[in-house]
Amino acid sequence: MENEPENNNQSKGGEARRDKLSPEVRSDIARKAAAARWNLPTATHGGELNIAGWAMSCYNLADGRRLISQRGFMDIIDMRGRKDIGQRIAGMLEDSALKNARINKLVLDTQNPVKFMTPNSIMAFGYEDRLIIDFCRALLDQRRLKVLPAYALQYADAAEKFISALAGVGIAALIDAATGFEKIRDKKALEALLDRYLRHEFSAWAKRFPDEFYEQIFRLKGWSWKGMKVNRPSCVGSYTNDLVYSRLEIGILEELQVRNPWLPEKKSREGYHHTLLTEDFGVPALAQLLHTEITIMRGFGPGKWTNFKEFLDLTLPKKDKSVQLLMGFYEDDFLKP
Repeated sequence: MENEPENNNQSKGGEARRDKLSPEVRSDIARKAAAARWNLPTATHGGELNIAGWAMSCYNLADGRRLISQRGFMDIIDMRGRKDIGQRIAGMLEDSALKNARINKLVLDTQNPVKFMTPNSIMAFGYEDRLIIDFCRALLDQRRLKVLPAYALQYADAAEKFISALAGVGIAALIDAATGFEKIRDKKALEALLDRYLRHEFSAWAKRFPDEFYEQIFRLKGWSWKGMKVNRPSCVGSYTNDLVYSRLEIGILEELQVRNPWLPEKKSREGYHHTLLTEDFGVPALAQLLHTEITIMRGFGPGKWTNFKEFLDLTLPKKDKSVQLLMGFYEDDFLKP
């Protein structure tokens, strides 16, 4: 009895801490607790996938798998009723004419759907995206070989419509779009791309920009060129970002500005952008881009900066910008000496 007040106080303290949590945090805690209790994989994202009239629940699991709900799978092949779907599918695919390792695995997989926890902590069953496609193709193979049971022809017809509706669009990408996972997927892909092009530390300086690149800028702007030993206007740095780094690869310029920030006390950046480019991907890509742009620059007459920029935006658009229609460009301005 002496411990009762202390236990009550602890309980009240726990409730108070719980009440301070946001609904999202409480839901996440409950989901993780339920998944741990049942030892099930958890879905981090869920949504509704709509394809040519089909609407089905789909999920991204924390381990990277993508699932269509069991109910959604049944809708795809137009299967009705409450009888165990695994047994019904096994009956369709066990014709002796198609007995092989592929069909045996397909039968086994459909009889063992993935049991998982949805984002709102509900236990559910689903099938992986690849299994959906493999199953539809197996039905079509059976129909083509004329060994599909008559009662299952309607399932094959539905499978054919579904495969046609995909029209070459990856089901994985469709699920990611429906669940919202594509934002994270794209972020990870961008991080991987940046790691290929950019270093995390400055390398030793090496000449990467040909003198002619800057000479062509001066010529197109109508400025007098006095060589590389004369300090260039500060705007040339902005032109370099615009002409080169923003067109090198998506996200490169933004990441360079983070890794090589402007230092107000020095009135300059910590180092040169190009010294952060990787030797295997970044430097070769820079060299190729500069060669292409210098060739284009040579095709415009002196003082034709605006016309050059309009043409460049059309032929080599910025990686994070949509292509702009070429306005105000006339053929007489191109290849003019």
